[in-house]
Amino acid sequence: MLFVLSDGEPNDLSEIPGVVAVAEDLKARGVLIISCLLAEGGLSEGKILYGTPRPNWPASARLMFDCASVLEE
Repeated sequence: MLFVLSDGEPNDLSEIPGVVAVAEDLKARGVLIISCLLAEGGLSEGKILYGTPRPNWPASARLMFDCASVLEE
């Protein structure tokens, strides 16, 4: 299990594909990735797990969502 706590904003935006690729490789190896986005208020309601990304999310939230594992029901 890997717990990622981040603002979701890489120092270099060109790193985003690499970050997602590493996350996909880890998940393929059986690593469960739990991501927690540090964000200012107003992005979403608290304490909710999302199964799909929301259209109003910024790129930082979408990156964290894309890196996270799908949880079983």
